[in-house]
Amino acid sequence: MIEPELFNFKPPLNKHVYVQKQWDKLLENIDECGLTHSISVVLPDTIFIPNYIENIFPENGQYYLIKNVTLYSLIDPGFITSFVKNGNVYAISLNTHIDAEDCISITYSNLLQMSLIQSSSQNICLPVKDSKITLDLKELKFSSKSYQRIKESFERFQTKFDMLVCWESNNDDICPSSIASYFNKNGFECQECIPRSATNRKYNMTIPTGIDDFGLLDTWLSYFSLDINM
Repeated sequence: MIEPELFNFKPPLNKHVYVQKQWDKLLENIDECGLTHSISVVLPDTIFIPNYIENIFPENGQYYLIKNVTLYSLIDPGFITSFVKNGNVYAISLNTHIDAEDCISITYSNLLQMSLIQSSSQNICLPVKDSKITLDLKELKFSSKSYQRIKESFERFQTKFDMLVCWESNNDDICPSSIASYFNKNGFECQECIPRSATNRKYNMTIPTGIDDFGLLDTWLSYFSLDINM
């Protein structure tokens, strides 16, 4: 017989920071999270959504779905020279689950971050820290021995990823869609995507304050964001 109390695990405590009208600071912190695909904003006791939230997406905010991306394609000299050296690349793997599957992203400052399962990380000749492998794409030197070792291990890596990609060029005269054109010319299937938002209003709800139990607040926010009845 299984003891029920053995499965009475408390959820890990997350650090919640309460701020007021500091959206720029919040968005900067979000940029540091490499696998952020969607953002939920909860506004208690609010009738009208502020304009600075409704208009958060820029007019030219297109990004691209690139299918069957290989690890090596992200360190290919053509990709690094054309995009990493001339702007900021942002990318995340789509429909991958952290701790259960291989996940990759390119975050701010052109850092390639890989959250790999153990069997995959053992085949990558890079140090693992906090279950992640981080590679600074800007610092790659194509003629170095270290690059050749990384290249060989990435070429052996069999997993392919569907990735959401966008690029901010350092030159305003160069169209951000150039990155989609690059992948298309190299045989990858590309699809243009547009950011979208949805509004969900709930009434007569009791919201936990989080003062005494952060775990309860975290659970409530998760349920609310997923539109699960509480």
